Amino acid sequence: MGQSVRDDSTKVVPVEREAPEQSIIDEVIWVVGNEAILKSDVERLRAQSEMEHVAWNGDPDFLIPENIALQKLFVHQAAIDSIEVSESEVMSNIDQQIEAWISIAGSRERLEEWKGQTVTQMRQSLRDEFKNVALAQEMRKELVKDVTVTPADVRNYFKNLPQDSIPFVPTEV
Repeated sequence: MGQSVRDDSTKVVPVEREAPEQSIIDEVIWVVGNEAILKSDVERLRAQSEMEHVAWNGDPDFLIPENIALQKLFVHQAAIDSIEVSESEVMSNIDQQIEAWISIAGSRERLEEWKGQTVTQMRQSLRDEFKNVALAQEMRKELVKDVTVTPADVRNYFKNLPQDSIPFVPTEV
């Protein structure tokens, strides 16, 4: 009785081709340390700021990633300096945000419909973001706690600044 050996393997030859644009899931636009800032993060914040009628003093496509990058830098430094925030402070800030959204949407049900999540799910998804915001605020406070500048200090600084170092600022911008 002879046994026959059957080769069930299949050769796969990779085909090099470029992915169509619609298959791109997300895009890294900036990297801060080892933290990526994604295009979707910027788009989400832009949409949220439009919904909340936030006016940007400049180009949002530049300012939003810059603000995200600064926050990531502050959070990173807060971790190095062992700065912490309480869970109750984070949850309080989340509750304030959700209440603001409810007042904009008109009702809790309309907010849930608009966001596509229950309020409980929103609380859970906002926790890390709001903790990072609170850590960044604490780090900012820590950095400037010993800084004291009086109006006289400011006047002296500009009085002693060379004329050619003072930028021209038009009376109307």
